[in-house]
Amino acid sequence: MKKLLQEYTYTKLIRVLLFIMFTLLFAVGVAYTGINLTIYNEMPILCPTNPMEIFLALLVIWLIFLGLSKAYDKCLYKVKPWIITAVTCVVVYGLSVYWIICAQALPQADSKSIVDVAMQISYDTQTPFVEDSYMSFFPYQMGFVTFVRVLVKLFGQGEYMKYCMVLALDTVLLIASGCGIIKNVSSEEKSGKIRFFYCFFMLFCLPLIFYTPLIYGDVPYAALSLFAIFLLLESIKKPSVIKYILFFLTCGANYMVRSYALITVAAMAVFLIIRAFDLKKLKSSLILLVLMISGTFICTSLNYKLYSNYNVGSYDSVPFICSVTMGMNDDNGNAGWCNFYEQLTFTEAGYNADVAAAMAREDLKVVLKDYFSDPKKGLDFFYRKINLQWNTPMYQSLCMICSHDAENQPKLGVLLYESFDAWWKLTQFTKKYQIFVYGSVFAALFLWIKQKKQQSLALYIPMIVVFGNFLFSIIWEAKTRYVFPAFLMMIPFAAICVEGLVEAAREAKNERFMELVTAKFAITPEEKTTGENVEKNYAGVGNAGVEAEALSENEAGGKAVKYPGLDLIKFIMAAAVVAIHVIPHLNLTEQIYKYQIVEGLIRPAVGFFFLAAGFLLGKKLLKTETYQEKKEIILSYAMRLIKLYLVWSVIYLPLAITDYLRNKYAIGYCIKKYIVGLIFTGEHYNSWILWYLLSSIYACFFVLLLLKINVKERTLLVISGFMFLLNYFINYVVEGNFAGAFYDGLRVFVDATIQNGRILGGLCFIPLGLYFCQKKLKSLWGVLLLLGGYAFSFVLVGDGIEMAASSKFGEVPFLLESIGLLIIGVNLKLPDIKLWAVLRKSSTLIYFLHMWVFTIIYMILYKQKYYGFAMYIYVLVATVVISVGYVLISDKIRAVRVKKKCEEVSE
Repeated sequence: MKKLLQEYTYTKLIRVLLFIMFTLLFAVGVAYTGINLTIYNEMPILCPTNPMEIFLALLVIWLIFLGLSKAYDKCLYKVKPWIITAVTCVVVYGLSVYWIICAQALPQADSKSIVDVAMQISYDTQTPFVEDSYMSFFPYQMGFVTFVRVLVKLFGQGEYMKYCMVLALDTVLLIASGCGIIKNVSSEEKSGKIRFFYCFFMLFCLPLIFYTPLIYGDVPYAALSLFAIFLLLESIKKPSVIKYILFFLTCGANYMVRSYALITVAAMAVFLIIRAFDLKKLKSSLILLVLMISGTFICTSLNYKLYSNYNVGSYDSVPFICSVTMGMNDDNGNAGWCNFYEQLTFTEAGYNADVAAAMAREDLKVVLKDYFSDPKKGLDFFYRKINLQWNTPMYQSLCMICSHDAENQPKLGVLLYESFDAWWKLTQFTKKYQIFVYGSVFAALFLWIKQKKQQSLALYIPMIVVFGNFLFSIIWEAKTRYVFPAFLMMIPFAAICVEGLVEAAREAKNERFMELVTAKFAITPEEKTTGENVEKNYAGVGNAGVEAEALSENEAGGKAVKYPGLDLIKFIMAAAVVAIHVIPHLNLTEQIYKYQIVEGLIRPAVGFFFLAAGFLLGKKLLKTETYQEKKEIILSYAMRLIKLYLVWSVIYLPLAITDYLRNKYAIGYCIKKYIVGLIFTGEHYNSWILWYLLSSIYACFFVLLLLKINVKERTLLVISGFMFLLNYFINYVVEGNFAGAFYDGLRVFVDATIQNGRILGGLCFIPLGLYFCQKKLKSLWGVLLLLGGYAFSFVLVGDGIEMAASSKFGEVPFLLESIGLLIIGVNLKLPDIKLWAVLRKSSTLIYFLHMWVFTIIYMILYKQKYYGFAMYIYVLVATVVISVGYVLISDKIRAVRVKKKCEEVSE
């Protein structure tokens, strides 16, 4: 009995129930999603997803949060949490107002009815309570009408956008309340980071912004619910009369806005009743319980009294059971969707609530009997209904949410309303966002249950509301926006979950670190517990442990490390680079899979060159201990690249000049264009390959910065991933049809400088190569990554001959292939012969020389650019012969000079 009175017992029960709920939502959400076939179709359908794409997105988002955690620990912790909260509130509210302006929203459906009633009461003498009117069906909406009436009095008639802008302040209340709840339920040392995570979540909660033009009670209900929970926790922590009054009024206002705010009341009541089991907390719990219940019903009663004179016909509300029966319908396969059953039944019953309720009960019995007699049909119905509500991206249809003034819409509004491509991308983004929230909650609950973590019930109050909304949604009308408030209320908890997962990852990393150091230095358990000797010993060693392993395994007798496998693959990839530019598979464009076969083989080439460069540079850095030594190596390497870049730029200058003359550009324009290309893109006419050198130069200085701030090896993965995404984002914006000041400004800047995200390639791949140089990976991993990436490239095919580069995560397969080639090359054991050195030097020449050879051949044979298999053979053979011949001859000349020098010295 004593155990039943303990708060932790109920916490465990709620945690298990939530774990079951989120396990199902996450598992099904990864496999299926609800989508609207068009922006004008309110009713979604369930469709299968691409689980690989979902998991890749989750991985990327997880890496982003790891990076945010690092950033917070490094510097952002110095910023006061309230400043981060305030900035987030301002930004999100600004975005909401911007969208309201872009949408040019007009009231429709319930919104229009509510606004019309507010106008009617404020300016007309005619009562809104007449037969077949909105208020005759839903008199409980008079609470929200009161809010709108205030807006009407403030701004006058017909100012719908201004009403929306005021109600958009819900976003501010949501963010502030969520941060307040987090502060109350988390420890002081963790609170700041969790609030930072929550603010980051809310910055990208696009459905919230898109709901702001909707004059309805959904988002206000979520905001007021979180604010009520915040006031509850604050009143417990430090009671005051002001807090009690605010709590009383907030509970009343919440119930006035949405009648199912009773779910929030029930959740807080559960918490207060369980808390009252502790007799020391009985008094404060009872006070808050009384304030909550009285506030809920007194405010609503006063509001009804205010409008009693208008309801001269004493119209009843549509009975609750009528809406439940409508929620059980499966008309045209739309599980539980609105078919106006409740209004039709109420009208047929002569607006008599008792008669309508009796009719609805009979109809409900028939429906339930049908589902129970055919369990498969019943399970299918509830499966579809739940998922169409909870696994549909959290906005249904911009058009159905708010009508709009199409003639006056700015570009962003037109883009999202009229462009299916933009709307579809937005849908996909919200899906990834949604599934990450579900996944975070699922993973954290699993971890906490496994650890048997002791937690306060206060932490779970918003999630009890979410669970209540989930149960309510099973019987209620099936619309995604009706469960959207619950989604908003789970985001503070999701932020807590993400922080818990980040902390768990850090603890696991520290445990592995301690095990590694203990094994390396034979530290006793007693020494390990203090941690003092561990830090002291390891700080003195630095990278010596890794370096010693590299020397013992890869060097013998002071000889330099050689990787003949890398030399061989470099030569093959140089031939692949030629194929990228000469396109031997051009004639296979009508046979898409044949085209893919070739494309998947050649596209990893440049990525491999970057990785190999980073890997070999990393091996040199491992032999050093101080930052100054590392700096000298990197600067020396950067200077060699700069010289090489300038030399080849001069070699290709005639081609650029020829192109300028052919197009008759002005001299001033040519000089400006060449300088911009030289500094920012590394590309001119037929010298596209030089971008690799320029990107590598920038990467050297980027690596120098990373070493300066002492970036850890695992952080290199996060940085590489971030640069990869930044590259993708820039290309996405440049190539996409995005409108708006931000996108227009970014596009202008990119066009004037780097033109696309390609130049960031070195900043992604070279740090990744540095990371892999510190790892010992088996050849099997390389083979799996190579084959897996190649197979994956077929999955991400775009339209026509456009390969994965044009689709989401399109470069991921080639990234995997590049890593696979690097691992295979490093582990490939080949006899130590001169051939590999010749191939290594030749591959460099082939890479930089082939565009000149290509230009000369097509000008001689065809007088214009010409692609295809024959041209590829011509260019490849000619370039290989020139390159290998040059290497052999130069080596021979060098050997003769050395021999002659030795003879002179000996004499």
